[in-house]
Amino acid sequence: MEIGEFINIISCIPDITQIKQKDIPENELIQLFEAYKQAPSAANSQPGEFYLVYNKNIRKKMLEAILDPFMRNESDLKPEWVLKTPVVMVVCMNIRRARARLGEKGDDIAKMDIWGGIQNLRISANILGIGTSICRELDAVRLSEVLNLPKFIKPIGIIGLGYLDDKSIKRENERPLLENSMFIHTIKES
Repeated sequence: MEIGEFINIISCIPDITQIKQKDIPENELIQLFEAYKQAPSAANSQPGEFYLVYNKNIRKKMLEAILDPFMRNESDLKPEWVLKTPVVMVVCMNIRRARARLGEKGDDIAKMDIWGGIQNLRISANILGIGTSICRELDAVRLSEVLNLPKFIKPIGIIGLGYLDDKSIKRENERPLLENSMFIHTIKES
């Protein structure tokens, strides 16, 4: 694969707009988990855990714990895909594993490890023709209550997965390279 092909794959990861109500087979979910697992893991702590939520009533309750993109509890801006996608996964951090070798510093590192894995999962989903949407804006305490999670498990993000409908639009790379979105500073010896 050429680098241009790879950049095209990652720059066109589709967000779910219209999806088919079609289950995602277990073998494809396993492939996505395998892609997730390939991300770096500091001290090999493997802090990520997944909760697959299929229950519609639980999903409705999950919406109460999701915030809008500006971290407010505005109901009209909450992601409706939580109710509609065939698969909703809550990605969590196992605090015990995150801290086992690194202490409390492990929490921040674990979050970076988890988000690296999520990016791998989204790229792989795109290759399989599966659209993804992601929610980072959540009330982790409330979501933990809704899902009845143990105290050492902390929700980090929610991912919706579904096969793209013909009406879905792939997001084109709309970010101009090195303009207003990324700053590169060079430090040289003096």
